[in-house]
Amino acid sequence: MTDVAGERRVLSLFEQMLVITDDERETWLRQRTGDDAKLRDRLLQLLAAERTIAIRTGAAFDRVAPAAVPKRIGAYRIGDAIGSGGMGTVYLAERSIDDFEHRVAIKLIKPGLFSDALTERFQRERQLLARLNHPHIARLYDGGMLDDGTPYFVMEFVEGSKLVDWVDDHRPHLERRLDLFQQIAEAVRYAHQHLIIHRDLTPANVLVTNDGQAKLIDFGIARSPAGDTDGPGPSAKPDRIATPGYGAPEQLEQAPASTLADIYSLGKILEFLVGRDGNPELDAIVQKAANIDPGARYDGVASLLADIKRYFRAQPVEAFSGRRRYALKKFANRQKFAVTAAIVGALALVAGFAAMLTGFQEARLAQSVAEKQLAETQSMADFLMFDVYDELSRVPGTTASRLLIAENAQTYLNDIAARDSRPSVQLRAGRGLYRLAQVTGGFAPGNAGELRQGLDYLGQSAALFQPLLESRPSDDMRLAAARTEIALMRSKGASYVDIAAAIHHGERALEILGSVQKPSAAVIAAEAEAYRHLGDFLACCSTEPERGIRLLKGGYAKVKAAPAAFVGDPRVRRAKNDLLNLNAGVAILTGGYEDGIPLFRQALAAQSALVDETGQPEDFDLQAVIASNLARTLLHIGRPKEAEKVIAPVHRQALQAVRADPLDNRLQRHLATISLAHAWIAAERGDVPAAQAHLGEGLDYARRADGPGGIESLPSLSYAHHLQEASEAQWALRQTQAACATMREALQMYRDYAETLSLPMTSQRYRVARMEQRLVSCPA
Repeated sequence: MTDVAGERRVLSLFEQMLVITDDERETWLRQRTGDDAKLRDRLLQLLAAERTIAIRTGAAFDRVAPAAVPKRIGAYRIGDAIGSGGMGTVYLAERSIDDFEHRVAIKLIKPGLFSDALTERFQRERQLLARLNHPHIARLYDGGMLDDGTPYFVMEFVEGSKLVDWVDDHRPHLERRLDLFQQIAEAVRYAHQHLIIHRDLTPANVLVTNDGQAKLIDFGIARSPAGDTDGPGPSAKPDRIATPGYGAPEQLEQAPASTLADIYSLGKILEFLVGRDGNPELDAIVQKAANIDPGARYDGVASLLADIKRYFRAQPVEAFSGRRRYALKKFANRQKFAVTAAIVGALALVAGFAAMLTGFQEARLAQSVAEKQLAETQSMADFLMFDVYDELSRVPGTTASRLLIAENAQTYLNDIAARDSRPSVQLRAGRGLYRLAQVTGGFAPGNAGELRQGLDYLGQSAALFQPLLESRPSDDMRLAAARTEIALMRSKGASYVDIAAAIHHGERALEILGSVQKPSAAVIAAEAEAYRHLGDFLACCSTEPERGIRLLKGGYAKVKAAPAAFVGDPRVRRAKNDLLNLNAGVAILTGGYEDGIPLFRQALAAQSALVDETGQPEDFDLQAVIASNLARTLLHIGRPKEAEKVIAPVHRQALQAVRADPLDNRLQRHLATISLAHAWIAAERGDVPAAQAHLGEGLDYARRADGPGGIESLPSLSYAHHLQEASEAQWALRQTQAACATMREALQMYRDYAETLSLPMTSQRYRVARMEQRLVSCPA
């Protein structure tokens, strides 16, 4: 696929070159292209094509002198020129009779451009074009001929910008670009249904309104698939109108027009919009649409749109058909939908078993029958909560499905635990509550963001485990109980609601894990996680920061020295990378930003390798955290180019992940952090449009994930952090007034929080102090 920025530059230079005289062209080319031989050759190629077949482009100025501009056409007073291209010049016009005000765009076709046959067809088809009524097509109201024979069109005036400018100004993310492309394609499909072929689909012939809607223009050169005659047949004359780089090869060869020519142009517009995104599925769609062989393209716009929709649904796209491994992978990624359907059926079975059990009990049937039914219900609930849930946890985008499983299966696990006091039954109920807490509102990947409800479930889980640990503990019981304590520590500490309680839960987790009889990868990973979070909370938010630093260093040394049998386990590797990430923060705290960079890089490389191997959401989750930390550290020491290389690929992955699972609260938090860091990077690099786009995106996801309110009637510190990060980007953009307002809002949230609880030392040192220093420069 072509480079988008490069192709835009080519088209822009080509437009300029067409008004350069032959005598001046060589000097002009040398000045504009320098040593770039590929750019020079591309421009000369387009020029040769333009001369050979008398191409007229909506994006390039024609050298035919325009006719004298009349002061009015019909009821419209002609105003300023608002656009010019190969076909002619477009003027803003206003209706000037009666008390009816109406603005339109009137396009005057350049004299000499239309042959007699084309003029005759123009008169015949303008009424057909005027009947096109679609939200993404600029209306053609009327048309006619001036007294001197100049053709004109009266069109809908669209307030907005050209597609090229809109992309440059807004730097929209991939999903938004594809949404706009679908609008364009739907407009073309509608035209084809009304027997109209556009024949010159290019970015220059697409406008984007101020509210972000696509409007296709220049249907004035469109034609029926029947050609220039009154009906279809071999007498149809060849096309002589197309834009270099977007016109189909058969148009350049002067073959008759067909809807497949528009399919080709749509493929090139899609290529312009998505560029080198590194996405093989979109590459395949572009290549199929813009195939040089018309017979190898999509057979219609509907087929092209269907493939785009398959891409959004994570289904195999038609352009990749026949690639068995790819299809199997896509099928696996779609299992969440099939599993959800299976869950409904399985839950119905569970409900059936429970109903049967109740009926049997009410009928006072034999005890053995009731016990059998209880065992079957237990088996089904176990299957849903532990087998199906575990499989879904490995698939991105399954938060809703896992929440459905956990809520329903736990109902039966709780009911069974109330009837059966055996430790194995109680263990399953406690583990189920832990999982339900994680997907409801824990700090694990794939949660719905209901922290208060998640804490309640964790409290119930801990209450179940406590008597079991005192009476009949096993290693499985100890590990399950320790995980619940770790989750309680994270939930209470990471929200800064109760640091003292969080520290207590962390110490309790290490105590429980210390009594495990037989080591395992799961136990080592859980112990490392306990060291990581306990050390973090002690270091940032307690009166014992030195103890926290010792725990972080000691935990890393311990997991690094894990037995060879466990060191390669993904859970152990993940825990090790997370501790290294925290130790990079310690290096910054005790030394400086430069001291943390090597450790962050080491952690990111190791975690990225793990992501490539497992592809699991929790591994990407940690990768995103480390990448954000490294990028912000590089920014603090003035290295935005390096920061861009770190954050850009993670940003793309995060957007795709959120699109696949919009319910995942933790993903939204990550995307907010990543987008705001990317905004700051873009601002430091002087890329204002990208910075603005990332800034808006980051604040949007921050509001979705946290909003200004927290829990326990306290402000959300996570949201305050995001505001502080947004202010960095605004400050770098020299948007002083906006930055000052954002900083004041964040500081007020920090102060409101500090009235009830102690503000973490790291927040005070790296966020509050920085903003207070800057506010000195802010206007009162």
